[in-house]
Amino acid sequence: MLAVLGLLLVVLATFSGCNIARPPVSSAHSDPLVLRGQQVFVEKGCFQSCHGAGALAASEGRISLPNQPGPVPPDLTISPPRSDDWLRAYFTSPQALLPYSPMAPYNDLSNADMKALIAYLQSIKAVPPPSKVPVVDPQLIPAVPKDAASYRAGRNAYQTYCQGCHGQGGNGKGPVGQLLLPEPRDFTDAAWWSKQSEVYLFSVVSYGKLKTAMPPFNDILGLEQRSQVLNYIGYFSDPVMKQRMELPPRANLAGD
Repeated sequence: MLAVLGLLLVVLATFSGCNIARPPVSSAHSDPLVLRGQQVFVEKGCFQSCHGAGALAASEGRISLPNQPGPVPPDLTISPPRSDDWLRAYFTSPQALLPYSPMAPYNDLSNADMKALIAYLQSIKAVPPPSKVPVVDPQLIPAVPKDAASYRAGRNAYQTYCQGCHGQGGNGKGPVGQLLLPEPRDFTDAAWWSKQSEVYLFSVVSYGKLKTAMPPFNDILGLEQRSQVLNYIGYFSDPVMKQRMELPPRANLAGD
C-alpha cells in the first residue's frame, strides 16, 4: 500500500511538471552505507507516502492514543532518539513496540539494506543522542496508590508499550526481545529490584537508558502513567501479590 501511494505521487508530480523532493541527507555524508540507506528510504515509499512533504516539517511526533486524532507521521529529524537495535526491532514488528503505529513490517529487507536504512535514519537526526540520562526531580514523581485501579492502569500501559520487549511475564522474553542487545531487563529478579531507587527507575522510563534499546517514554506517557507502570512491573518480582492483584475486583478486597 505504501509503495502504491508513493508511486502515485511520483506519477502525479511527473504530469504536473514538478520534482519530488529528496529526503534529507547531510552533505557531510559520503558514507556509501548512509547513501544506500537513503535509497532504501525512497524505494520503500517512506518519504513520498508518510515522512515526506508536511510530515518532515511536523512539530508533533508522538504516536496517538486511541482517544486522540492521528497518528501523525513523525518528523524523523527531531523524533526521540532510538538505538539501532530498537529500530531493527521496530522494522521487524512495528506494532510489538508501538501498537498504534500504522507502519507495515519491513521483513523483506536484506540484512544489508536494514543496516543501511538504520544508518541513514541515524544520520539525519538534527540533535545527537544525549551523553547522559537526565535525573528526574523526585518532587515531580507522582505517588500512586497500591490499589487495583492503579495496578490495572499500569498493566494496560505495560501491555501496550513494554510487553513487546520485556514479555508478558516481565522476564525480558518479549516478541522482539531477542533482537536486542543487551537483552531487555528481567523484572522477575527480586535481587535486582532490591538495589533500585524510585528516582533511577522513573528517570529510565522517562528518558531511556544509554547503550541499550530502552527508549524514552516522556513523549508518550504522562507522569502518573509512568508511576503506574513502575508500580505494576514491581509485582513481577512478587508472584503471590501479583496473583492477588489479578483476582476479580470483588475478591480483591483492600485492607485484608
